[in-house]
Amino acid sequence: MKTRRRQELRSKDGVDFQFITAGYYFNLVSQVAVECAVNPPKKGEASYELYMKERTSILKSLEMKARMVENAFNALPGISCSAIQGAMYAFPQVQTS
Repeated sequence: MKTRRRQELRSKDGVDFQFITAGYYFNLVSQVAVECAVNPPKKGEASYELYMKERTSILKSLEMKARMVENAFNALPGISCSAIQGAMYAFPQVQTS
């Protein structure tokens, strides 16, 4: 029977990842993913250019989709929609008269 034990992994930047092993390191992947999400590459680092390219592409795609929804609502008779911003909630106004 395998025993569970706490282990530590130290990255090059000095960030400690703690995980419990049960024969495999399933939790390590999620901990590394969270670290990458909260500490993106900084200007001058090797992966910064790729990160910015992907980030810009995603944001442009989301903006295009928001404009599509906004334009679709505004094209319907009796419905108007203000510009979609931030969290991408659409608030269409329905005219009843």
